[in-house]
Amino acid sequence: MITTNAHEISLERVRLWIVLATIAINIVAVSLLTLAPWSDWRTGAALNAVDNCLLVGFVLFRSDALLARFIVLGSWSASLSSRLTPGWSITRARWTIRLAGAR
Repeated sequence: MITTNAHEISLERVRLWIVLATIAINIVAVSLLTLAPWSDWRTGAALNAVDNCLLVGFVLFRSDALLARFIVLGSWSASLSSRLTPGWSITRARWTIRLAGAR
């Protein structure tokens, strides 16, 4: 949908910049953190927290309903996939063990 409302155009432009900023921050941070010997899952979690703070802060500051919906959808998708993955991996491991035992 093409809009001519100046407020919505401004919101879309700022939304694009915040999303591109989080992408750039992640690319630079991950590139540099691969060189750090102390980098582990905690640094990844900290980077994720920084991204979430930027995005949620933007949603709260600008009252952006679209980005809020994307954040909720992403959280729901991540929680659903984390719930389904252990069951799938256990089933896959049992299937692999059966195949290995059949030889």
